[in-house]
Amino acid sequence: MTYASWFRRAGGYLVDVVLAFLPSFVGGLVYESTVGPDGEPSAFGRAADLIGIALAILVFAYNRWIRAGRTGRTWGRQLMRINLITEQDGGPVGGSRALLRDLGHVVDTLALGLGWLSPLWDGKRQTFSDKMVRTVVVEAA
Repeated sequence: MTYASWFRRAGGYLVDVVLAFLPSFVGGLVYESTVGPDGEPSAFGRAADLIGIALAILVFAYNRWIRAGRTGRTWGRQLMRINLITEQDGGPVGGSRALLRDLGHVVDTLALGLGWLSPLWDGKRQTFSDKMVRTVVVEAA
C-alpha cells in the first residue's frame, strides 16, 4: 500500500471544490444578469441563485460523503487515482466517517493550516482529520 502524495491529495480536493462550486457560480451569474435599473434582481434571478446554492451543497454532499463513503473515491480522487480507506482494514469509510473527516478539517485549518500540510511530513501522509477518524489516502491499484 502506497500512501498518496500531498500534491495528488490537494489536486483531488481542488477538483472536488471546483465541481461543487459550479452550480452556485452559474446561479450567481444568472442572478447578476437579471439586476434591473433599480439595482434589484428579478425573481427569476433570485430563484436561480438559490437553486445554484442548493445544487452546490447537494453535489458536494453526494461527492464527498456518499460517493466517497461507498467507494473511497470522489471525482477528484478518481482523477488523481487515489482512494480514501479505513486505516484498520482498508475498506470503504462509509458516509458518516467521510462527513466527520470533512468536519475535522476545521481542526486542520484552526491549527494554523498545519493539519492540511501534515501529509508532507507524516509517515502515513495523514491530515489531523485523518488521524481523528482513522483514515488514510492511498494510491489506487
